[in-house]
Amino acid sequence: MRRIINVLLIVLLGLIVSGSALFSAAAQDEVDQIFQEFPRLDGYKIYFSENNGEASRFDRSGEGLSRLAGLLWQLGATMETLDWRTGIPEDADLIIIAGPNGDLSADATARLWSYLDANGKLLLLADPVIGSGRSQQGLSDDSTLLNLLWTEVGIRAGSGAVVSLPSAEDLPLIENLTTDDLDAVHPVITDIASQLAFFLARPVDVDSGIQRFTNTSLIFSPSGFYGEANYNDYLSTGAIAFNVGTDTPRGRIPLAASAESRTSDTRIVLIGDRNFVTNAGGWQTSPPRSASFLYTANLRFILNSINWLLDVDSTVPAELLLATPGPTATPTITPTPLMVNADLQMVMTANKPELAVNDAVIYRITVTNNGPEMALNVNVALQLPENATYVSSSSDTRVGYNDRFNYWDLEEMTPGQTGTLSVVVLLDQSPPGSTVTLGASLTSDGLVDPEPDDNDASLAVSIIDPGDVEN
Repeated sequence: MRRIINVLLIVLLGLIVSGSALFSAAAQDEVDQIFQEFPRLDGYKIYFSENNGEASRFDRSGEGLSRLAGLLWQLGATMETLDWRTGIPEDADLIIIAGPNGDLSADATARLWSYLDANGKLLLLADPVIGSGRSQQGLSDDSTLLNLLWTEVGIRAGSGAVVSLPSAEDLPLIENLTTDDLDAVHPVITDIASQLAFFLARPVDVDSGIQRFTNTSLIFSPSGFYGEANYNDYLSTGAIAFNVGTDTPRGRIPLAASAESRTSDTRIVLIGDRNFVTNAGGWQTSPPRSASFLYTANLRFILNSINWLLDVDSTVPAELLLATPGPTATPTITPTPLMVNADLQMVMTANKPELAVNDAVIYRITVTNNGPEMALNVNVALQLPENATYVSSSSDTRVGYNDRFNYWDLEEMTPGQTGTLSVVVLLDQSPPGSTVTLGASLTSDGLVDPEPDDNDASLAVSIIDPGDVEN
């Protein structure tokens, strides 16, 4: 039976093993045990996000998730690539977002949050933030998604990276770690008896005081590690030091957490390192092209997480004696972007150039597609002024303005089409002589715009004494 299981694992992972390859007997015994215990996933649909530079389930390199995808396929799960442009399908049982390189767009965040509000399940891996702008890796500390997870749920990926200072000045910073410090009672930790491996971990913040959710810290760092808030600066300068009041003190720093709603079926698992599950990270094998995993605890943790997120009946074990699979279809690693040639233009005006404190200003934003082609998934993200309160809005588009996420969804725009949005904002606590500014940024999928400068706009309104305001 064991020989059959090994052969099936190797075939389904797409890994070629020579007849003379020698496996680690202890590690292989644990892998066999995991797959004899883990339940089938027939009928479950798992969607992977791949629009933001996440690790791909089709990628067989060290950076990919092909081993995870192969094992989920073996267990009967149906896997799809999530197309954020069309929203999250109703049949999505689980969303996996494995380390986005940058923040999710406003519309993607809104769609994900609506999905979670409706009993959704999320496995999120979030790397430390490295770089900035287009080269950014990781979700920003102030990203809308992390802010919502913190305020509404009580978990989030924290700041910086979990590291350990070297023992001498000429030694490098210690960034990889293994740990067996776990929450011993949560289902995700069931039967994990060996070390879990992290390859550059981001701390995870957990607030157990949110009434609507039961939040649990699942994995902790070894005691000698601390949270370096200025890790990005270290990469630039090479200088490193523990700063009291800025960095997370040494000790049991959470590296993964779960959240379970007390009023719905919403469940979330957050891990502070996407390499925890990549082919060359936590799911690497030795020999390289074998089914003998180096970190069997990582394997079990991820499969336990998926089992818990989906609330699968774990009393029905998986049957590994499957029919020989047919030829593997050639996948598309990410949705092929559709390049669109369209000149989108945005203009912003205000009903008054000068206002007093506690007065209201009406901003009017007009977007026009000057052609020649149709623009897809057109969105305008707004940056409301500081010391101002949103009052109301109106638009001539079907979806309109989302005041929770501060974005305007115009959907598709044909050549010559125009959309208009009016936003009413109440000014408060702004002293006379100051200005308040509304900013707006327009985006569209696959857009090639010959005049991109008018895709961003801002407008400042002056604050004056109440007696000087013209009626």
